Amino acid sequence: MKKQVFTAIALVCASLPVLADVETVTDPVSGLTFQVTTSGTSVTSVVFSGGTIPSDGVVDIPSTITYNGQTVDVTGISSDLNTLNPSYKTTVTSLVVPSTVTSIGSGLFADYSVLKDVDIQGDTAIGSGAFSGCTELSSVTLSPDITSVPDSCFMNCTALTEITLPSSLQTIGTSAFSGAGLTEVTIPGNVSDVGDYAFQNCPLISLVILGDSSSPVPTDLGNYAFSTASLEKVICYRPVPPVLYGTGTTFKMSTYQNAYLQLLGDAQAHVSDYEADKYWGWFGQNKPIYTGISVTESDATMQCEVYDLNGVLVTKTQNQSLSGLPRGIYVVNGRKVAI
Repeated sequence: MKKQVFTAIALVCASLPVLADVETVTDPVSGLTFQVTTSGTSVTSVVFSGGTIPSDGVVDIPSTITYNGQTVDVTGISSDLNTLNPSYKTTVTSLVVPSTVTSIGSGLFADYSVLKDVDIQGDTAIGSGAFSGCTELSSVTLSPDITSVPDSCFMNCTALTEITLPSSLQTIGTSAFSGAGLTEVTIPGNVSDVGDYAFQNCPLISLVILGDSSSPVPTDLGNYAFSTASLEKVICYRPVPPVLYGTGTTFKMSTYQNAYLQLLGDAQAHVSDYEADKYWGWFGQNKPIYTGISVTESDATMQCEVYDLNGVLVTKTQNQSLSGLPRGIYVVNGRKVAI
């Protein structure tokens, strides 16, 4: 009888779940604190939760810490970071997120008033609005493995005047950079979707480059994605005209009327497709849709004469390079070129 009772107890105990334990530890190297979750003898997660930061405000989250004699990866950032560390919003100046961190929560660093630099080192899933309203943010480094910039991620980051989007990028979310201080932007060739309002109301943006010399992926440009009055030039490398959603409202009507559209790379052979497109064709109503200069090995060292539209010689150049010339329209080898 006792044996049966013991057997029954053993079966019940075996069926009970192993409860996870959470312990807050301080990393002696960085001085930062982490919540370590264990299940039995296994560490299941290590989450950055705050702690005392250096006087310069730099938060460099380590990729590993030592716990009970073993090296473990830092896998996340606590969703309660701001509750646990209310001073962070006004003291953190720089943030480094290691490649081991799998995600950054929505709005987690929004409105950090003195945050200037962000370095995301891995293919970290970034939540919507993660850095929105960081008005001092001027430098953002994205990992070459990152695939998405989510909705409102850098919205109203007015000090952000430039950013290099990695070639791995596939999607840019709604209002991702709306109201930012960007002066120009290059959308990499693998991006298939630019969301509504993505770069709307960027008051300084004058140049948009769509794709690169090898743009294999068709792309869609959302409503008001580049709706900004400051846009002067659009360069496109895509042989298939990107889909403009809405009623051509990707760009302002003033952009169609006043800005230049220049087709380069594989797009140069498809001018007629752009001219025939219901909305891209609007660029050609008041002026031509321009193409670049094709340079072959045989003429790469040829000297070219560059004239303005009045027929006045502006310069002579090697390698058909127009670098250093002010923005405008020129005649090179009998062809009009906008820069």
